[in-house]
Amino acid sequence: MKKIGIALIVLIFAFGILACNNSETENNKSEKNNTLITQTDDLIVYYFHTSHRCETCVAVEDETKKALNELYPEKMKSDEISFKSIDMDEKEGEELSKAMEISGQTLIFIKSDKKIDLTNEGFLYAVSTPEKLKSKIKETVDELIK
Repeated sequence: MKKIGIALIVLIFAFGILACNNSETENNKSEKNNTLITQTDDLIVYYFHTSHRCETCVAVEDETKKALNELYPEKMKSDEISFKSIDMDEKEGEELSKAMEISGQTLIFIKSDKKIDLTNEGFLYAVSTPEKLKSKIKETVDELIK
């Protein structure tokens, strides 16, 4: 019975990713692509998505914004940490996603030359256990701003 439960969780996770046409990005992109992203000491959290969005896609964005605002309200107000929702179906979003080699829903944290991809965690936890996503976001942000 335990194996069936684990298999069901894995199947739900896989379906969520496939349903959203998710494409995992690599942590280390070529330097060419890094130059297209503004080099700053501030932390930028990008959530790339398409216009057609499922419940999980929307939840990833909502839970990420909520966590950042709850955990780092002063840094969000001062733009030391910023959240950018990028619609890849719009011209600017399409150009940025191509430059960053992103082809599907992606949640990525960037500071200077460091990039951390939390797409899998976002899709795994945003709907079912948002507190786990919040914890992972805190861990990631704390690592990047130390």
